[in-house]
Amino acid sequence: MAETITKPGTPTGTASVKVGGSTTLTTTGATSSLGHALEYRWTWGDGTTSTWLSAAEGLVEAHTYSTSAIRSATVQARCAAHPTILSAASDALAVAVYNDEVAAVAKVAETVGLARTTEAVAA
Repeated sequence: MAETITKPGTPTGTASVKVGGSTTLTTTGATSSLGHALEYRWTWGDGTTSTWLSAAEGLVEAHTYSTSAIRSATVQARCAAHPTILSAASDALAVAVYNDEVAAVAKVAETVGLARTTEAVAA
């Protein structure tokens, strides 16, 4: 029987952070169809990924963003015994990385399809 890995849960945690600040995200664990130990790797949406981390380390991970934007953070699992056996990436958590709060409100509004107006940005 071929081994399969379920995808980890959607990351949860602080979904907005100021540039240079750290956010800590958590995921629920994936499972191996053969009961093997798993490792986790985070993709932060800014071109960086973590190294593969043991389950003890990889279910909670912190990251510092250096530029403002809406980022999509995901996590993936793999078998520790057979590292070519990978899960699908988790669903993404949108993380708003901002220089100031007004800019963060405008970026989130734009991302979710709200009209970008002076009133919306100033509110």
